[in-house]
Amino acid sequence: MPKLNELGKWMAETYKTVLPKSPIGQAIAYCIPRWDKLMNYLNDGSLEIDNNWVERIIYLLALQEAHKELLCFILSSELAKRMMLTLLIG
Repeated sequence: MPKLNELGKWMAETYKTVLPKSPIGQAIAYCIPRWDKLMNYLNDGSLEIDNNWVERIIYLLALQEAHKELLCFILSSELAKRMMLTLLIG
């Protein structure tokens, strides 16, 4: 990964000479704190590029919890009690 090492050195040197608010300054400022993580990812082929599978699981759990709360609310409401009595009594 010699090209990436060169890019890392270039970013470190260039960041000292550009304005922080300029587009290149902002881009370099974004990259520098993440550089080690990028290199770790590139060196270890077992690491995932994203965490979409975790986000999907969290979404499904949150959705399930929301439906559970809605069901509890519906069942505890006065309207639900009246509807159940109407169904039972006829």
